Amino acid sequence: MANVGGPPGGWAPGAWPGGSQPSGCLGRFATQRALRQRGAAPTPGTAAASVGGCVGCSLGTVVFLVLAVGAGFLGFRTGADFAEGRTSGSCDDEGCTVVDAYETVDGCPIKPSAVCPGADLSDLDAPSAPLYGADLSGADLSDAELVSAILITADLRDTDLTGADLSSADLTLARFTGATFTDTEMPNASVRSADLSGVDLKGATMTNSDLSWATLTTADLAGVDLANAILVGADLSGANLSGADLSNAVLAGANLTGTNLSGAVLTNATLVGATIDGADLTGAALTNTMGLPGSGG
Repeated sequence: MANVGGPPGGWAPGAWPGGSQPSGCLGRFATQRALRQRGAAPTPGTAAASVGGCVGCSLGTVVFLVLAVGAGFLGFRTGADFAEGRTSGSCDDEGCTVVDAYETVDGCPIKPSAVCPGADLSDLDAPSAPLYGADLSGADLSDAELVSAILITADLRDTDLTGADLSSADLTLARFTGATFTDTEMPNASVRSADLSGVDLKGATMTNSDLSWATLTTADLAGVDLANAILVGADLSGANLSGADLSNAVLAGANLTGTNLSGAVLTNATLVGATIDGADLTGAALTNTMGLPGSGG
């Protein structure tokens, strides 16, 4: 299956390779590319390389554009995108135009706000995919490569994420109720304010992930690796975190009412301001844990 992701290293929000936004004809191509990859208009800036603003799109400008794309000067994924038909463009006396052609898999266009409930996207290779606002409810994303994908506000309810790689993905405000997370990789992911209520996350890896303000009520996180995770203000009431690794995790202000933390590793964790009424801490490792009654933190 064709790789439908972005450039190596992905796109930083509001940033351009080289530190500034190209202008003129180059700016038109690069702007369209960035909007499709990141879903946000980059901050305007000085041209990285001025070519006279595409006045008449002279032959010299066109030649420079081809060379720049081939060298990756603009952060494009070289000429492969053009060969795959994902991006094409032309210049004439009226100016420059860009035509976008998103990859389509099982009838699902890999683009923002895609509506693909129940789609078969297993083994999808789409790093940095711009899927924010997409409806992927009930879809099969097993073994999908979605490293650094943008899934902000995406609907992932009842989605099969078995074996999927969501490392460094942005899942802010995404909905996951009923989703399957067996052997799912989510280190360094942003899952802020996401709805994971009642979800079975056993077997998922979530080290260094940001789950601030996420809803995890009654979720099953038994044995999950949450080392260095940020769970500020997260609602974990009634959740099962037995045997979970929460070493160095930050749970300040989290709701741990009735949470099962038996056998959990909370070494160097921060629970300042957390609500722990009725929490089960039997056998938990609490060395240097801050914020627990009697911990001195």
